[in-house]
Amino acid sequence: MSAGLTVSYDNEADIMEIRSETGLESYGREIRDGFFVIYRIDNNEPIGFTILDFSKTFKGGPLHLPLKCKLGEKEIIELEHECAQLG
Repeated sequence: MSAGLTVSYDNEADIMEIRSETGLESYGREIRDGFFVIYRIDNNEPIGFTILDFSKTFKGGPLHLPLKCKLGEKEIIELEHECAQLG
């Protein structure tokens, strides 16, 4: 298990994943087409998110950094709201 922010992008699959913890058993819940929040299995805490078709979703637009690492319920709700505005 590692802590900190891990950002990975699979160019071939066009998938962006951002996690605050890695090496843990986890599951994803789709909150919008192609946008998943990743949760720890042991305590259901959100630890990251995955965006499918990343380059198509952002269409060359800006990805605003720094990204928030804290993913509590309030942040998930804000993230869902921001995603709804993208769509």
